[in-house]
Amino acid sequence: MDAKENRKGTSKRRLVCLMCRETFLYDETDIDMKKAFPFCSARCKMADLDGWFTEEYRISRSIHQDDLEEEEAKSED
Repeated sequence: MDAKENRKGTSKRRLVCLMCRETFLYDETDIDMKKAFPFCSARCKMADLDGWFTEEYRISRSIHQDDLEEEEAKSED
């Protein structure tokens, strides 16, 4: 059985929405869910995007070369 498949053999996974923190069942075959991923819905995706547009979210400092090297090392693992 594929690691992404649940006990019934479907391609669904239980995830937590990054915006509303609700647990939802992510179905990889659902096009609307794929478009909203990693959020539970288009509404949560747009609410997150609004946070960036209104500068509610921001990067706290400039990115340094050390940060990039650290991320590269993580992705190699």
